[in-house]
Amino acid sequence: MPNILYNINKHSTSEMRKALQDLCREHNETSGWIKNTRKSELALALNSGLKSARLSSCDCLGENETHNSNCQITITKLPWYEDYIKAHVEEEEEIKQGGSLEGMLADAVTKNIKGSIDATITTAVDTTKQHLVTTFDRKVKDVLDGVEKKVAELRRPINITVGNSPTVNLGKSLTHPLLPDVVECLHHFNKVLLVGKAGTGKSWMIKQASKALGYDTSGESSDFVYVCGTSGVTEGHLTGRMLFDGTYKDGLAVAPFEKGGVLCADEFDGFDENCALVFNGMLDDQGVLAVPNRPDNPVAHRHEKFKFAGCANTMCDGADFSYSGRNQLDRATLDRFGAVIIKVDYDKPLERALIGEYSDTAQMLWSLRRNIDKERIEKIISTRRFKDAHVWRKLGHDNEWIMNRFTVSWTKEEVAKANCKDILREVA
Repeated sequence: MPNILYNINKHSTSEMRKALQDLCREHNETSGWIKNTRKSELALALNSGLKSARLSSCDCLGENETHNSNCQITITKLPWYEDYIKAHVEEEEEIKQGGSLEGMLADAVTKNIKGSIDATITTAVDTTKQHLVTTFDRKVKDVLDGVEKKVAELRRPINITVGNSPTVNLGKSLTHPLLPDVVECLHHFNKVLLVGKAGTGKSWMIKQASKALGYDTSGESSDFVYVCGTSGVTEGHLTGRMLFDGTYKDGLAVAPFEKGGVLCADEFDGFDENCALVFNGMLDDQGVLAVPNRPDNPVAHRHEKFKFAGCANTMCDGADFSYSGRNQLDRATLDRFGAVIIKVDYDKPLERALIGEYSDTAQMLWSLRRNIDKERIEKIISTRRFKDAHVWRKLGHDNEWIMNRFTVSWTKEEVAKANCKDILREVA
């Protein structure tokens, strides 16, 4: 049956009456009888072509009433209905089979150009996507390059003026932002204690500050003397000792103290707490150092240019899980540094400069360090690793290789907690 059926519940009387009137006019059929035709009779005529007519003797009045057995009704067939139905059925079949000329043309055009349209759209989308990604990457790189250039202009070369001292130019050396503070402490207080995690550049900063103040840091003179604090260091190592033939052997602390140099006490919190008491007289107003193994001059006096610089990983209050080889130093010793303790942290611009053009590797190491701190993993990614990573990248190794190399001593649980695989995916 064609899609022309009328439903009494869905279509109104006026809709069906108008439809039937239009059909009658279209087929030159009189439509006067439609005016008083009931709704059910309209549906009968539209759906089956049967025309019902009530005779004048029919007593059923009103459109919604039902005829009874006494009603006299004549039923005739609409002459044009069969042709009308046949035409609509054929039209529907043509539409279903795509047999109409318009349908055939549309199908042919669609079939021929559909693949081309799809390919064109896909290519356009891919091209646009690639263009956006390339543009974004270029803009990000331009911004990063601009920031790094500005940082380089601000921090290199560095000029330091401390009080009435002359301006110091360190040329193009890479520097930590705390370097001016270190120079001020050494110049005005003749001492400083740097405290921070491993590889933050503490001892390097001491060397740079000493050079900035005019000291020879080559190690070939008493201008700059380096000593590493361990529990094995004795007073004899610092103040000197007497050899078997009675000859005095100078200690590491004596020459810079008497001649006016810089004594760099690295790993300061590693000294034995009793041995470290040797420094007390050197760092307060006494300005003396007992040298008992030098019989002809058992007391050394401090030179006006003497500087003491200590570097520690802890606040000198004892060992912890990360720094197990540390000691708790005497409070009297630590009191000498009350005004000159500087807490040092990692410097990202410095690390970025050390790693060179490999910004993706820098991001990988920063993410790894962040996860270590977040998960409280007892591991360290220091500034030294950025310099190491630069070398490995120059040698052709990728980020995954570097990650595996830097975490080779980690447990599987530590690697998982640090989300190493996710970090590698982020920088891929």
